[in-house]
Amino acid sequence: MSLNVYHLEVFYHVARNRSVTLAANALRREQPTVSAIIADLEKSLGAARLFHRRPFQLTALGRELYESITPFFSNLPRVEEKVRGGCAIRIGASPIILKDHVPAIERRVRRQFPKLRLFLREAGGPQLLRDVDRDELDLAITLLPEQTPPKVHVEPLGLTLPLVLLAPRRHAARSAEALLAHHEKHPLIALPPEELVMQRFQAGLLARGIFWRSSIEVTSLELVQHFVLKGYGVGVSVARPDIREPHGLRALRLLDFPPVELALIYRDRGRDPLFDAFVAATKERVHGLTR
Repeated sequence: MSLNVYHLEVFYHVARNRSVTLAANALRREQPTVSAIIADLEKSLGAARLFHRRPFQLTALGRELYESITPFFSNLPRVEEKVRGGCAIRIGASPIILKDHVPAIERRVRRQFPKLRLFLREAGGPQLLRDVDRDELDLAITLLPEQTPPKVHVEPLGLTLPLVLLAPRRHAARSAEALLAHHEKHPLIALPPEELVMQRFQAGLLARGIFWRSSIEVTSLELVQHFVLKGYGVGVSVARPDIREPHGLRALRLLDFPPVELALIYRDRGRDPLFDAFVAATKERVHGLTR
C-alpha cells in the first residue's frame, strides 16, 4: 500500500507538536480524526508504531520518517508563496519578541518587499534551536545558546540582558539579595530547567549555596509576569531595555548572576535578499533599544 501524502502531513504536525491534540488544533481537525489517520498510516507501514503517547516519544521508525518528510513539509509555505509570486520567511521567537518587536521589524522589511508573508512560531530557546537545525525556521530571535549544531549559525546582537527577580510592587523586599536571604518563604515562578535563563539562574544560586526549586513552571516570561502579578510568588526574568519595570511589578537585579544575550540563529541561506533584509531590520531594532 502506497503512503498517503495527507497522512504524512498529519504525522508531521503530530511529531512537530509532540501531541495529537496540538496537531489537531493546528490542522483544525477533530482529535479522533487525527488519531484515525495516524492509525491508517501505521497500518500502511505494516502496523509499526510511530510514537508513544504518554509521555510523547517518537519510535525509531517515527524519528526516521519525521526526519525524511520534514524538509518537504517545512518548506511548503515558502514554495507556495514563490508560486504565487510573493515571498515568505519563517520566524521564531519568544512571545514578548513576537508581540513587541516583530511587527516593527516586519513594517521595515515590507517597504522593500510589499508582498511579504510572515510565518511565525512561538517557542522557547531550545525548541527554536531545534527548529532551525531541522530547517523548519529560517531565522530565530532568541537567547545566545551555549552550544549549537554544526550547520547552525549564531550571531550575537550585542544586547545583554541581566537576570532579575520579579515581585509585586507592594512587596516589602527592596533588593534581590533580600529575597534570596529568605527564598524558602517565596514560591518560585520560572521557565523550564532547560531554558538558558534558568540555567544561568541556577548557576548563580549554586555559587551561593542556595537550592530554590520552582513551584510554578511556565513556558514564557509573559506568564512569569502574569503569575507574579496575581500574587502566586516571585518570578525569574530578565531586565528589558524597552521598559523600565513591568506594570505593577518590581524588577530586582540579580547582582553577579551570569546574564543572557540576545542573538540571531539561522542556517546558511546563501544570497537571499529577503533574509538579509530581515536580519538588517532586526539589528536596527536592537540597536535602537541599546541606544
